[in-house]
Amino acid sequence: MEVIFTLEEKVKTLIACIKNLKEQIHALQTENNSLKIETQESKAENAKLAEHNAQLLMQLKAIENSILLETDHVNELKEERSVTRSALDDLIKSIDSIVENENQ
Repeated sequence: MEVIFTLEEKVKTLIACIKNLKEQIHALQTENNSLKIETQESKAENAKLAEHNAQLLMQLKAIENSILLETDHVNELKEERSVTRSALDDLIKSIDSIVENENQ
């Protein structure tokens, strides 16, 4: 009879262990499902950020090109200013020379 009692206790212990394991499995499955949802949300956010990053890179490239064009334009204006100054200097020298010749 004592063997049956010991066997019953072992069965009860095994049932309790199984119940505990089922609860742990359920908790792990719930956590796993939450993590899957979080992963999907993170992937969606990552995709949006990657798209936004691509748009920003395109805008940056457009700005860089615009700056390069403006820099070229500024350089052209500087060159024109230099040529104009040189022409004005020559004109002033010519006028001075003419005035000097007339005064002699």
